[in-house]
Amino acid sequence: MDIENGANDGLRPEQKEVLDGLVKRFFVDGERCLLVEAPTGVGKTRIALEFVREFWRRRGRCRVLVVVPRRVLAYNPWKKEIDRWMSDLEPKCLILSGFMPPRERVLALSSFQGDFLLMTAIALNNDYILGRIKLDPFDIVVFDEAHRVVAQGEELGQYRYSVHYKQLALNLIASKEIVVLGLTIPETERTSETEKHLAAVGVASETARAPKTESYAVLLGSNDAIKADLWFRAQMWRALNNLRKVLGKKIPWKINEARLIEILEEMELPEWRYGKYVAALRRYRDLYQARQDTWEGDSRRAVEKLGNVPDEVAGFIRAAAYDKVHHVAWLVKRLANEGKRVMVYAKFRQSAHRLQRVLWDEYNMLMETFMGGDPPSKLADLKEKAQIVIFTPVALEGLDLPEFDCLVHISAISDEFTRRQIRGRIRGGEEYYVVFKDTNDEWKLRVDVPEPEGPLHPVEVGQAKLPVTKVDRDTYRVSFEEASKAPYITLPQHT
Repeated sequence: MDIENGANDGLRPEQKEVLDGLVKRFFVDGERCLLVEAPTGVGKTRIALEFVREFWRRRGRCRVLVVVPRRVLAYNPWKKEIDRWMSDLEPKCLILSGFMPPRERVLALSSFQGDFLLMTAIALNNDYILGRIKLDPFDIVVFDEAHRVVAQGEELGQYRYSVHYKQLALNLIASKEIVVLGLTIPETERTSETEKHLAAVGVASETARAPKTESYAVLLGSNDAIKADLWFRAQMWRALNNLRKVLGKKIPWKINEARLIEILEEMELPEWRYGKYVAALRRYRDLYQARQDTWEGDSRRAVEKLGNVPDEVAGFIRAAAYDKVHHVAWLVKRLANEGKRVMVYAKFRQSAHRLQRVLWDEYNMLMETFMGGDPPSKLADLKEKAQIVIFTPVALEGLDLPEFDCLVHISAISDEFTRRQIRGRIRGGEEYYVVFKDTNDEWKLRVDVPEPEGPLHPVEVGQAKLPVTKVDRDTYRVSFEEASKAPYITLPQHT
């Protein structure tokens, strides 16, 4: 392929192999929707930027829209990599997300004359639906973490992300001009499903390999954990035995109550039978969450979630959670004392805060945190200065954290896709799973089944505030115009 030499001379062989494939597929074969499939750590962001550079060289400078699932990814890796690898072209970037009010986003977009617009999927899709942004000015759209177009069953949070990504993808595919470039990891079921949803041609490397990470399982022997696990297993089996009659092969933790009611209605069951299944679903989800809280060292929420639990069982849960968080703290201390920089992965904020307190109280060691909603500037500061940082699922995707030598998991992860994602953050080094031997906590290391990213909370009905104008004594007009100065009325919002 006729790729310009010079700017991309620093590409590694596997990166150049993928770039050559993209150039051939687009400029020779005429494929407009492409999917870069490479392991975490290979440098998919760099490959995408070099494709943009080649496009600019052949077709002229154009605008590029980069869609990310989380705001922090717009800064790390995207803005950081653009500044690093395209500085010779002096590109101008604008970053927009839901943290900026819609009116300010409209003003920013109206005056934007730059090259790269980096936006979160939710903000972009909302602005597109409401006509605040048009896709026509963009010649290239990059979907980072493109596997987000594949819904994770019926799990509310993941389905919401999927809907935004999928709607955008369909609108882009309908266009005959825009180039769609997706980035994901290779050789998984979700990869092939992503190709179908984006109607994309996958481009992979035969030689690309993720940076080698040595993975270890720290097996904790705990009679309390085994007894708690046996109790959880028996209780969950009872609830699951009832649910299987109506859910079949559906995974109960992915089903909320509203969806369960829909399923029961589709089966044409009488309403008087609904209560038994709703109660079984609530029980199963509470047990599922409480068991995970136990493995994550948070006995308080586990016991609260279960409600009226026998004192003996509550004792097993508290003892097991205590053992877990203190063993993790000891391991983190040992690694830090060896001079290593340690990244800790916690599934929930509560377990992160608990571990942070134990490290300080027991070892007088300071552990920083980075969680969803934290500003990207905090991450940059932590990468530079902190020796120990605990991350919640905000670190699952996209973040480039090669500064850390070790990754410590408080509990096991059952989903291989997720295991590969989080492992790739540190770009090699050592990885430790701290799990209870002969329990569900250890079992999850040996399987490949989906699990929720966050805690299972009941779905609550939100409230939407809409401006309303009184027409006469009994009539009001509701306005959807944001600029309206009319007073507000609060109406139920279906979630």
